[in-house]
Amino acid sequence: MGRAAAPAAALLCSILAAACAAATTAATPRVATLPMAGVRPVTHIQGVSTDDVALATIAFVFERDFGFPPVTASVVFLSDRQSLEGELLAAGYDPVFARDAAARMRAVALHRRVLVNTAVLSSDWPARIGTLAHELVHCLQYELAGGRRGTSEQWLREGFAEWIALDLLRRIDGVASGAARRYLVDELSASRRSAAPRLDDMMTFRQWVDLSGRPEIAPHVQAVLTVDLLIDRHGVPTILDYFRSFAAREDPEGNFAAVFGQTRAAFEREADARLGLRR
Repeated sequence: MGRAAAPAAALLCSILAAACAAATTAATPRVATLPMAGVRPVTHIQGVSTDDVALATIAFVFERDFGFPPVTASVVFLSDRQSLEGELLAAGYDPVFARDAAARMRAVALHRRVLVNTAVLSSDWPARIGTLAHELVHCLQYELAGGRRGTSEQWLREGFAEWIALDLLRRIDGVASGAARRYLVDELSASRRSAAPRLDDMMTFRQWVDLSGRPEIAPHVQAVLTVDLLIDRHGVPTILDYFRSFAAREDPEGNFAAVFGQTRAAFEREADARLGLRR
C-alpha cells in the first residue's frame, strides 16, 4: 500500500473513475462508526495504516480545517458488488437502478451511512482516503439538509465532495499542491468537450449514474472544476449554506439564486466559458 504522496494522474484516476466490481465470496461486512472512539487521527499520509485511522483523520481535518460540524456515520465495508446491490435494494432503490449503481460506483452514501464495495476500493492510501472522504462529505450534505437527500443538485453534491476530498489529501501530503488541478484541467481538455453535459443533465443521482457509463466525457471532472469556480467566488461556508437551504425549501433553482446571488443559468454560462465548453 502506498504511503508517500501519489502521482496525481494515478491517484485521481483511482478516485474519480467509475469501476465495475468483480464477484467475490460474500462475507460479513465490517462496520466502522464515526466518531471513532479511541482512534487517534494523524496529520500526514504516512501515519495512516488502517481504515479506522483514515476515518479518524478525515473527521479531524473536516472539523479543524474546513469548520464542518462533526460527522456521524456508519461506514459499511462490503465484500463485493452483489452485497452493495443488496444493501441498496434494502434501502429502497428500485432493482434496475440498484444494479446499475452497484456496477458503476465504488461506494454510495446514505443518511448517516456509507456503503463501500471493498472489491474495487483502492488499496493505495491516498486514493482510499479520497474515496472515503468524498462519501463522508455526502453524509454531511444529508445532515445539513435535515437528514433528507432532497433535491440539491447532483453536480454540486459530487463536485463539492470531490473538491473537499482532494483538498484534504493536499493538507495531509497525499497529493502534491497544484497537481490535482493540473490533472483535472488536462482530463477535461482530453474529453469530448462538445458533448459535455449541461448542469440540467446532472441534477439527479440517476442522471449521474447514467453519465458514469459514458467514457468519452468527464462529468466528474467537469463538476469539480465548476464547483471550484463557486468556491473561488463564495468560499466553502457558502456552499454549506446551499445544502442547509434544502432543510427549509425544496427549490433547487430558487435556493441556488438565493445563496449565490445569480441564477444557475447565468452561472453556467460563466462556468462554461471558464472551462472552454462550447456545445
